[in-house]
Amino acid sequence: MLDAPDFVANGGGIINVATEVLQIENRQDWVGRKLAALDDTMEAILATAAKRGISPASITQDMVARNIKAHAAVAPFALAALRRPAQRPNL
Repeated sequence: MLDAPDFVANGGGIINVATEVLQIENRQDWVGRKLAALDDTMEAILATAAKRGISPASITQDMVARNIKAHAAVAPFALAALRRPAQRPNL
């Protein structure tokens, strides 16, 4: 049985939604490039997990943590927002 992390395996749906939100004109080419990158990412996750003898989920969680830290340097508020409890809207 293959254990593929959900948020990578389901990336195709997010890519499709992004084409609508971002109003991508040349959808087929854009989606093709994004899906190829997603496929490369999944292959790297599975290969690294097999090499290290750990679950693909552990590899993916490490990748996500590194990406959040890298992007937090560009947008410091992003990391702080992740640490705050969810705010309830005032109704």
